[in-house]
Amino acid sequence: MVATIRPRWHHLVFFLGPALVLYTLFMAWPLLDSLRLSFYQQQVDGSQVFIGMGNFNKLFGDPQYSERFWGALAHNFQFFAVFMIVQNPVALLLAALLTSQRLKGAAIYRTILFSPTTLSIVIIGWIWTLMLNPLWGIVNDFIKGIGLGSIIPKEGWLGSPSLALTVVALVGVWQYVGLPMILFLAALLGIDDELVDAARFQRLRERLCHAGNASRAGLCHRYHGHVLLPDYVRQFWRAAQSEPGNYHCDHDVPDHTHRRRHVFVHFPAPPDQGLNPATSE
Repeated sequence: MVATIRPRWHHLVFFLGPALVLYTLFMAWPLLDSLRLSFYQQQVDGSQVFIGMGNFNKLFGDPQYSERFWGALAHNFQFFAVFMIVQNPVALLLAALLTSQRLKGAAIYRTILFSPTTLSIVIIGWIWTLMLNPLWGIVNDFIKGIGLGSIIPKEGWLGSPSLALTVVALVGVWQYVGLPMILFLAALLGIDDELVDAARFQRLRERLCHAGNASRAGLCHRYHGHVLLPDYVRQFWRAAQSEPGNYHCDHDVPDHTHRRRHVFVHFPAPPDQGLNPATSE
């Protein structure tokens, strides 16, 4: 009989206490204080006067503010939709390819695909600003080289009112696709080969694109929620704020040969600043 070791309360305090304090000071408290400020009006002398729902009435009722608010909200949803629709299918496809037994150097490809996630959003923005430059950017040169120069907007990719937001969302997909890819990869490596063989035997070959990796992709559907739900929350934060913080943790994920592979997982955290309340002048 295996004895179960239960952590003592001081162990929980030691490990969770510092993170809980930092989270409360830099995330929970600013968010709650921003909500409190939304019920007050700032005076000329710096004092605050409680006005209840006055700021919200002005935000939703005054056309000067409501049009901008609904426009900004629509942009957030557009960014979110492009990001989520493109990112997760691409991440699942890459994870399935990395589990292929025919692929040599999978660890190298995994590192290359995941490396943009570890870079600062400032560096990513600077790099893609150079690549998307309408005069000498490498993206335009590549598109012209394959004979599709007619699709390049005259204002440039980042200067087009109809395409700029979509382009920025796709750049975000390129940067953060490594995170769901690693999570899907961990799920795929945790599926036993016997289960995959059973799926093949049950004629799932006709339902999926490929018998091997596609069978694994279909069998890991239960893990999709673990990837999508945190991603939904994270993308709403990124659509409203600028630079998320970074947390890192290491996981050992067992594969089908009952060995253990080292998988490096990078969890972007929500920003450490509160939302800006709508205040009256």
